[in-house]
Amino acid sequence: MAEIPPAAGTSLDSLAGMYRQASDVGSFDAAAELLMAASLARPTFSDPAQLAKRPALVPFVRGPQGPAVVCLTSISALAGPHQYFRFASALRDLRDVSVLTAPGYVDGEPLAEDLDALARLQAEAIVAEYPQSGSFVVAGASAAGSRTPPPRTWSGWGCARRGSS
Repeated sequence: MAEIPPAAGTSLDSLAGMYRQASDVGSFDAAAELLMAASLARPTFSDPAQLAKRPALVPFVRGPQGPAVVCLTSISALAGPHQYFRFASALRDLRDVSVLTAPGYVDGEPLAEDLDALARLQAEAIVAEYPQSGSFVVAGASAAGSRTPPPRTWSGWGCARRGSS
């Protein structure tokens, strides 16, 4: 890892401080390596049933038109529902827009062991919110858009199949 000099007023006493410092000086690879190394010390889950508390969809706006839009946050320490504020604002009073965050970025939450565990957890949360009668689309930016499995995979997890892949 490259040497990164501290910026004025930046504390390097915490992981968050080191991450911000690396990002602030443009050392994005070093920032990513730091988070990857730290993630190895975090507890993980391989099956959603292992979680004491599951993430819930955060409703942003409501509207009468369908389908509802469920936005998945990026897999990043700085990700969160705020990523979709402007997007959701454009759909206010038109359709429901909710956000589902990836677990593991709040104190006490385990990280998903792999993308399959994360995708299964998110699929189960979405189907619980929108049972058979509800229609939805899944949206994601960056890696969040590429990690959503097709509906045929959801049915293999015991989730109802809706739509086509």
